[in-house]
Amino acid sequence: MNMSELDALLVCLGNCGGAAAWPCLLHKLKTLPEEAEFSHVRALTMSIESLYARCPNGDVAPIVASILDREGYQGHVQLDVSDAQSALSENINENRVRDDTLRELHLARLLFHCGDHGQRGEVLLRQYAKDCRGHFARHANALLSR
Repeated sequence: MNMSELDALLVCLGNCGGAAAWPCLLHKLKTLPEEAEFSHVRALTMSIESLYARCPNGDVAPIVASILDREGYQGHVQLDVSDAQSALSENINENRVRDDTLRELHLARLLFHCGDHGQRGEVLLRQYAKDCRGHFARHANALLSR
Protein backbone atom coordinates (compact mmCIF):
# COMPACT_ATOMS: atom_id res chain seq x y z
CA MET A 1 0.00 0.00 0.00
CA ASN A 2 1.10 3.54 -0.62
CA MET A 3 0.86 4.91 2.93
CA SER A 4 3.10 6.68 5.33
CA GLU A 5 3.79 4.95 8.62
CA LEU A 6 1.36 7.27 10.42
CA ASP A 7 -1.37 6.67 7.84
CA ALA A 8 -0.91 2.90 8.17
CA LEU A 9 -1.12 3.15 11.97
CA LEU A 10 -4.33 5.18 11.73
CA VAL A 11 -5.89 2.58 9.42
CA CYS A 12 -4.85 -0.18 11.84
CA LEU A 13 -6.35 1.75 14.75
CA GLY A 14 -9.67 2.03 12.95
CA ASN A 15 -9.67 -1.62 11.93
CA CYS A 16 -8.55 -3.06 15.27
CA GLY A 17 -9.54 -0.46 17.83
CA GLY A 18 -12.65 -0.03 19.88
CA ALA A 19 -14.31 3.01 21.42
CA ALA A 20 -11.00 4.00 23.01
CA ALA A 21 -9.68 4.82 19.52
CA TRP A 22 -12.19 7.64 18.98
CA PRO A 23 -10.33 10.45 20.79
CA CYS A 24 -7.20 9.90 18.68
CA LEU A 25 -9.06 9.59 15.37
CA LEU A 26 -11.35 12.56 16.05
CA HIS A 27 -8.35 14.68 17.05
CA LYS A 28 -6.59 13.79 13.80
CA LEU A 29 -9.75 14.57 11.84
CA LYS A 30 -10.23 17.94 13.58
CA THR A 31 -6.59 18.91 13.06
CA LEU A 32 -6.40 17.87 9.42
CA PRO A 33 -4.47 20.66 7.69
CA GLU A 34 -6.34 22.98 5.32
CA GLU A 35 -4.27 21.67 2.41
CA ALA A 36 -4.40 18.03 3.49
CA GLU A 37 -2.93 15.58 1.06
CA PHE A 38 -5.32 13.03 -0.36
CA SER A 39 -3.35 10.15 1.15
CA HIS A 40 -3.93 11.49 4.69
CA VAL A 41 -7.63 12.03 4.04
CA ARG A 42 -7.89 8.52 2.59
CA ALA A 43 -6.23 6.93 5.63
CA LEU A 44 -8.42 8.81 8.08
CA THR A 45 -11.64 8.13 6.21
CA MET A 46 -10.83 4.44 5.85
CA SER A 47 -10.00 4.20 9.53
CA ILE A 48 -13.03 6.10 10.78
CA GLU A 49 -15.46 4.35 8.46
CA SER A 50 -14.22 0.96 9.67
CA LEU A 51 -14.45 1.90 13.35
CA TYR A 52 -17.84 3.58 12.94
CA ALA A 53 -19.31 0.36 11.51
CA ARG A 54 -18.52 -1.38 14.81
CA CYS A 55 -18.70 1.52 17.23
CA PRO A 56 -20.78 4.51 16.02
CA ASN A 57 -19.91 8.00 17.20
CA GLY A 58 -22.21 10.98 16.66
CA ASP A 59 -19.30 13.45 16.62
CA VAL A 60 -18.01 12.28 13.23
CA ALA A 61 -20.58 13.73 10.79
CA PRO A 62 -20.41 17.40 11.91
CA ILE A 63 -16.61 17.36 11.76
CA VAL A 64 -16.58 15.85 8.27
CA ALA A 65 -19.22 18.35 7.12
CA SER A 66 -17.03 21.21 8.36
CA ILE A 67 -14.04 19.82 6.46
CA LEU A 68 -16.12 19.67 3.27
CA ASP A 69 -16.95 23.36 3.84
CA ARG A 70 -13.30 24.28 3.35
CA GLU A 71 -12.40 26.17 0.22
CA GLY A 72 -11.49 23.81 -2.59
CA TYR A 73 -12.88 20.69 -0.95
CA GLN A 74 -16.05 20.51 -3.08
CA GLY A 75 -16.98 21.04 -6.68
CA HIS A 76 -14.78 18.48 -8.40
CA VAL A 77 -17.56 16.57 -10.15
CA GLN A 78 -17.15 16.52 -13.93
CA LEU A 79 -20.52 16.05 -15.58
CA ASP A 80 -19.42 16.20 -19.21
CA VAL A 81 -16.36 16.05 -21.43
CA SER A 82 -15.94 19.83 -21.47
CA ASP A 83 -15.66 19.81 -17.64
CA ALA A 84 -13.01 17.09 -17.87
CA GLN A 85 -11.08 18.89 -20.59
CA SER A 86 -11.08 22.21 -18.75
CA ALA A 87 -9.55 20.50 -15.70
CA LEU A 88 -6.60 19.14 -17.69
CA SER A 89 -3.09 20.43 -17.15
CA GLU A 90 -0.11 20.71 -19.46
CA ASN A 91 1.78 18.47 -17.04
CA ILE A 92 1.01 14.84 -17.95
CA ASN A 93 2.15 13.71 -14.47
CA GLU A 94 -0.09 16.11 -12.58
CA ASN A 95 -2.43 14.39 -10.09
CA ARG A 96 -4.16 17.37 -8.49
CA VAL A 97 -7.50 16.90 -10.32
CA ARG A 98 -7.62 13.22 -9.39
CA ASP A 99 -6.52 13.83 -5.80
CA ASP A 100 -9.04 16.64 -5.24
CA THR A 101 -11.81 14.46 -6.66
CA LEU A 102 -10.85 11.47 -4.53
CA ARG A 103 -10.52 13.62 -1.41
CA GLU A 104 -14.07 14.94 -1.93
CA LEU A 105 -15.42 11.50 -2.76
CA HIS A 106 -13.83 9.85 0.30
CA LEU A 107 -15.17 12.57 2.60
CA ALA A 108 -18.64 12.30 1.04
CA ARG A 109 -18.54 8.53 1.50
CA LEU A 110 -17.51 8.88 5.13
CA LEU A 111 -20.21 11.44 5.78
CA PHE A 112 -22.81 9.22 4.07
CA HIS A 113 -21.84 6.23 6.25
CA CYS A 114 -21.45 8.16 9.51
CA GLY A 115 -24.73 9.94 10.07
CA ASP A 116 -24.82 12.10 6.94
CA HIS A 117 -25.11 15.55 8.48
CA GLY A 118 -28.02 17.12 6.54
CA GLN A 119 -27.82 14.47 3.79
CA ARG A 120 -24.76 16.27 2.38
CA GLY A 121 -22.92 13.02 1.76
CA GLU A 122 -25.83 11.62 -0.19
CA VAL A 123 -26.15 14.81 -2.23
CA LEU A 124 -22.47 14.68 -3.18
CA LEU A 125 -22.63 10.98 -4.02
CA ARG A 126 -25.68 11.60 -6.23
CA GLN A 127 -23.64 14.24 -8.08
CA TYR A 128 -20.75 11.82 -8.51
CA ALA A 129 -23.18 9.15 -9.73
CA LYS A 130 -23.50 11.36 -12.85
CA ASP A 131 -19.77 12.05 -13.24
CA CYS A 132 -18.54 11.48 -16.79
CA ARG A 133 -15.54 9.60 -15.40
CA GLY A 134 -17.09 6.17 -15.15
CA HIS A 135 -15.04 4.82 -12.25
CA PHE A 136 -16.19 7.65 -9.95
CA ALA A 137 -19.80 7.28 -11.10
CA ARG A 138 -19.76 3.51 -10.57
CA HIS A 139 -18.31 3.92 -7.08
CA ALA A 140 -20.92 6.51 -6.08
CA ASN A 141 -23.75 4.40 -7.51
CA ALA A 142 -22.51 1.33 -5.64
CA LEU A 143 -22.48 3.26 -2.35
CA LEU A 144 -25.96 4.66 -2.95
CA SER A 145 -27.42 1.26 -3.80
CA ARG A 146 -26.39 -0.40 -0.52
